[in-house]
Amino acid sequence: MLAAIQGKVSYRGAGAEVATLSSDAKLSTSEAYGKLEGPRSAAPVDLNSASEADLLALPGIGRARARSILAYRREKGSFAAVSDLGRVSGFGGALVARLAPLLVVR
Repeated sequence: MLAAIQGKVSYRGAGAEVATLSSDAKLSTSEAYGKLEGPRSAAPVDLNSASEADLLALPGIGRARARSILAYRREKGSFAAVSDLGRVSGFGGALVARLAPLLVVR
């Protein structure tokens, strides 16, 4: 890992006032799950009827999270609101907020 970032990041130790980054280094991880351009279809994904494949098309949703949503629906019933996604294992507030514009509950 050090070899991969060598020349891109420098740190001057404790008390250093400035850390420098090369021009191609990113300052944040805001796109760690990809850009939120929406699901592959134009319509939002309904949490209460989405298939595993529908859920996998969402940014930041892998097989484990998709299956957690399906298991939650099986065990607890329908979602009453998109915010209920925060009750599903593996979904924190930040991820729910990023996904909210792409989801609907019918």
